[in-house]
Amino acid sequence: MSTVKPIRTQREFDELEPVWRELLKDDPHRTIFQTFSWQSAWWNNLGGDYALYILLATDNNRPFGIAPLMISRGSHRTVRFIGTPNVDYGDVVGGDKPRIVVAAVDYLL
Repeated sequence: MSTVKPIRTQREFDELEPVWRELLKDDPHRTIFQTFSWQSAWWNNLGGDYALYILLATDNNRPFGIAPLMISRGSHRTVRFIGTPNVDYGDVVGGDKPRIVVAAVDYLL
């Protein structure tokens, strides 16, 4: 059974790096914008107007995907990929993209 865990703190984000790197290896459509290094650099330098909201999807405690998201602050909250609007290609991280998207959307709903 799949579950989703929100990653809300910088510490949790940093601790996710090894898992992120492994999942990215399985991603057939990976780009520089999905790497932990790019996401982390953007977040640490430009993420101040947002709240961290990365979603880690697991099945039986085994990670299968990451949705690198953030939420805008203020009265009109919007969920976006980390890096928006600077990222050329925002996407989930992992090999089974449809499964990751379904898990993330189900969690958000």
